[in-house]
This record gives sequence, structure tokens and C-alpha cells, in this order.
Amino acid sequence: MTEDGQMHPIGLRPDPEGKPVPVHAMGGEFTLGRPPTLVDGDEQVACFAFTIDGMRFGEPGKFEWVISIDDEELVRLPMRVQAAQQ
Repeated sequence: MTEDGQMHPIGLRPDPEGKPVPVHAMGGEFTLGRPPTLVDGDEQVACFAFTIDGMRFGEPGKFEWVISIDDEELVRLPMRVQAAQQ
């Protein structure tokens, strides 16, 4: 998300005619197994890593990564983009 609340594209993908269209989110499904020492109802940590290749920023500013599970927003992670030093 941009600092004014707009979705920022994380990349492009081709539409059925091959024309590039912006991608604003990524998602999927996963299942976690419960270790035998974890009691029912306890929280557990799941680590994920994503490569976002080709993401571009037109100008410096504050951005936020919005993390959601099952359409419920869990957290926003801030990020600041600065102009490259020449």
C-alpha cells in the first residue's frame, strides 16, 4: 500500500491477450502440521520467504506490506523507499 492508501503493484503478468497487467497481491493455501509437543490451541510460528522480482517504485515514499490470512488483516509492515544516491 502507498502512504495515501492505494494498492501498489508488486509486478506484472500477461492477460489472456498477452498484455501486461499489474499484480497487487499474492496468495495461496498451506497446511501446518502440529508438533507432538504443542498443546491444542497453542500458537505456532510459520516462516515464509518470498522473492518479488522486478518490483518498481516510481518515486520515494512510505509503503506498507499488508499481511492477511483468510481475508483478515493481521499486520502492516512499514517500508520506506529512498532515491538512490548518484
